[in-house]
Amino acid sequence: MVCCGIWDPRSATLIDSVALRLGLTVGGLVGIAGSFSGASMNPARSLAPALWHMDFESHWIYWVAPLTSSLLTSYLYKYFFRSTLRPGSVSDI
Repeated sequence: MVCCGIWDPRSATLIDSVALRLGLTVGGLVGIAGSFSGASMNPARSLAPALWHMDFESHWIYWVAPLTSSLLTSYLYKYFFRSTLRPGSVSDI
């Protein structure tokens, strides 16, 4: 949801820090979900430890959850938050 908001053309005129927004989001997710998932938010990062230990019992969630949530979030953002842009309303990005 944060990435959709950052990449929205209406945010092009904001003068805040994209790195700060993403950093605070990742830090919040690590602080909240770190004890449950080991703070792994990247399926590829979770694959190497699973291969090393040959333990794939709960590994499916690292692939299903990010892919499902990214698809669902992008459609929800488009439906609820994104209005149709008029030609010339936002400068070329």
